[in-house]
Amino acid sequence: MIAISQEKNTFYYIHWIPSEKGPLVLNYGKEIVKDESNSLYYNALDSIRIKIKEENFIYSLSIDSNSALYSETNIDDDFDHFDILDWFNEHTIGNQSDTL
Repeated sequence: MIAISQEKNTFYYIHWIPSEKGPLVLNYGKEIVKDESNSLYYNALDSIRIKIKEENFIYSLSIDSNSALYSETNIDDDFDHFDILDWFNEHTIGNQSDTL
C-alpha cells in the first residue's frame, strides 16, 4: 500500500505492507510537484509510482483541504429553471466536467 499525504505541492509517501509484527515500511519519501495545472495529482502519483517501481499497489490519500472544493445546492421540488442554475454554477465554480 502507498499512503500519500499532501501539503500544498509537496506529497509525502510511505510504501508499506502488512506483516504479523505490524506495518513493514518498504520505502518512503517526498515528491515536490511544480505543476499548477489540473494534472497536479496525476503528475504526483506518476512520479511516486516511478520511484516505488511497483506495478500493482493500493493508494491511500490525504489531501490539503485548500485544494478541495466542496459545493452543495439545495433545490426546491417545484424549481424548473435549471438553465439559471447551470448559468450560476458555470459563473461561480466554473465548468467542473474537465476536472472529474
